[in-house]
Amino acid sequence: MAQYTRTTTVDASPSADTVKQAVLDVDTDLTGIVTAYNVHDTSTTAVHGLGSGTVCGTTNTQTLTNKTLSSPTLTGTVTASGATISAPTLTGTILASGATFVSPTITNATIQSSTFNGLNHTAATTGFTIAGGTTSKTLTVPLDASVSGTNTGDQNTELVRNLKPVVNVAVNKLDIFSKSGGAAPDATNIITVAIPDGNGYTFRSRAAAYLSGTGQIIMADAANYWSKGSLDGEIKTAYVYAIWDGTGIVWALGGYSGFTMVPTTTTATDDDYFLLEASSTYTRDNAHYCIAVARIRYQYDTADTPDHTIQATVLDAPQVHWNPKSDYGYSKTLATTNTSAGNIFDYSAISVVVKQSGRYRAGYNCAGIGANINGRIKSGSATYGSAVQKTWGKTSGPTQSNQAVSGSVTVYLNSGDTIHYGAAVEDTAGNRVLYGDDLIVGTNLLWFTRED
Repeated sequence: MAQYTRTTTVDASPSADTVKQAVLDVDTDLTGIVTAYNVHDTSTTAVHGLGSGTVCGTTNTQTLTNKTLSSPTLTGTVTASGATISAPTLTGTILASGATFVSPTITNATIQSSTFNGLNHTAATTGFTIAGGTTSKTLTVPLDASVSGTNTGDQNTELVRNLKPVVNVAVNKLDIFSKSGGAAPDATNIITVAIPDGNGYTFRSRAAAYLSGTGQIIMADAANYWSKGSLDGEIKTAYVYAIWDGTGIVWALGGYSGFTMVPTTTTATDDDYFLLEASSTYTRDNAHYCIAVARIRYQYDTADTPDHTIQATVLDAPQVHWNPKSDYGYSKTLATTNTSAGNIFDYSAISVVVKQSGRYRAGYNCAGIGANINGRIKSGSATYGSAVQKTWGKTSGPTQSNQAVSGSVTVYLNSGDTIHYGAAVEDTAGNRVLYGDDLIVGTNLLWFTRED
């Protein structure tokens, strides 16, 4: 608003204005002053030397632009989106999305923001995470922890934490419980497992049901898992595995330790079969990593009800054991006797595909009727003629004599390689015979066990 300028002047000299004219002059200026005052009274801009700026009212809701506040006291809700505020002392509620505070003093504040000094802070259902850095790294705190003195990282060296496998009242069922909760894991009672990922191992957690899995392993009746057979009083071993599918942990039961990638077979009698936790919708994938985390002992006897009895006492009770040394091994016998009027020429009498890579001890037992009995181990190709011979043995005697020969050898195998037991019987008269289980059990067999 421009300053008011008088439009008239009263001339008071002897020959000047009349009284009437002087009054009219004063009235004209007075009218102008009143008009200017009324405009000033209601104007919020261009007054008191503010140019085009706006007058600040103590109770008005207004936006301040290009202002410097010296030692201000701010109360109520302060919104400072995108602002840079240097060395403030802040109390109360501050809404400052996108703002930058330089050297602030913050007293008794609840700060609702995710980034401080380049670090992202995130509240989880249980615990929290902090992530950041030029090469970003993440700290996840799912459980209570105390740190004091010199600390070089996570001092909990347990590779399996808070796991407690428990035999169910129904003895063919194994419950995968948390040790702290005595039940299936939840947000308060979390099970954590170090699972290899091709670059060492990473700690993975399970805090709830995953992919509809119940966390319970159920061994079904009449299922000859891993072809280990049914025999009263024979206690067999199996292993609980933790599978990481990229999102969560799936529980499974395997017949042998030593697997680190998930086998895909769905045939229970296969030596690499994984029995998944009940109701799980997980699809087996050989690209998924896994690790054995516990050992169980069980009896399989089809005369019992249920057929499988998971042992729950003393040394045979479930034991937590992270990545035990592989006990993978197998033996297979010749099921049916091979009888021939002519010589039985060298052939693959028994073969097995190995499911783990490593150093093996492999052997054979060859028994039958003939003047010459030959046995050998070959490995590598599934085709017998292309496989590489590793050891050979022969026994000779009178025509039509019962004879046996055996041998073993150390061999290095890759997962998917085939081990062959080759056999041959020669004679000049009578039938040539290789005994099968239908005649004498176990006389012709192939066996192997992983050593490393």
